[in-house]
Amino acid sequence: MKTVFSNAHDVIHVFAQRNQSHGKSSNVFFYGDKIYSYGYHYLLGEFIDDKTIVIDNRGYSSTTNKHIHWVTGATRQYKQFFTRSCDLHLVNLQILALKDRLAKAKKPEKYINEMLSLWNSLNEFIKYTKNKNTIKDDRYKNIKRIIKVIQSQPEEFQQKLAEAKKKEELMRKRSEAKKIKDTLSKWYNYEVHTFRIGEKDYLRISQDGSNIETSQHVKVSIDEARTLYQLICKGIDIKGHRISNYIVNSINGTLKIGCHNIDMDSVHKVGKQLV
Repeated sequence: MKTVFSNAHDVIHVFAQRNQSHGKSSNVFFYGDKIYSYGYHYLLGEFIDDKTIVIDNRGYSSTTNKHIHWVTGATRQYKQFFTRSCDLHLVNLQILALKDRLAKAKKPEKYINEMLSLWNSLNEFIKYTKNKNTIKDDRYKNIKRIIKVIQSQPEEFQQKLAEAKKKEELMRKRSEAKKIKDTLSKWYNYEVHTFRIGEKDYLRISQDGSNIETSQHVKVSIDEARTLYQLICKGIDIKGHRISNYIVNSINGTLKIGCHNIDMDSVHKVGKQLV
């Protein structure tokens, strides 16, 4: 069992597989259900049950922010909660700050949507963990009073909020589609090493021809990839098949391996070059 890795990215992906007890690189390490960035002072993520992880997304440096991004992507197959939206103290501070901004805002819907989102996330976490003590806390009661005032706004204002959210989502999807197209072109030309945009991941043959790389910069050997692709072509059930440190979850529209949802067009594009 490999426990020492050359980079934090690989450690995080192995941690997410949950099939070994420990692992480390120079600045990230994990034991059991907990993974740390730089030291025990920063608990990057913790599995609170077999299907759920809490990620501390506060960050304090550009490198730790990168670790947060990687652990978020690597564990997307699980239910995720984030400290900034499930920790009562942090949610309370954010809502109070947003409330102050709301008083002077020309477009209040932005701040109100953020407040409602934080409130919903906090309550989802409370319900999920069945922590009844939180709702007895004065900070929770204060947030509840603020949200109650917001939710009592006239129907016309609520409609304005809904329209703003719909417009924002449409713009996000258009922007995402353009970014994927532009970034994929650069990635296939080896101008970028890794990217994560949207829900799908992509494959390419490494520049030296020795590995298959994913757009999350995970590498497996050409031989392992060829074997897996041959099984796919033969229609053999590949669920549970091990490839390097990872296990195939399913193949249904996308090839799901750990946190990867690999685009099938990309699978066939690369696979045909191997067989």
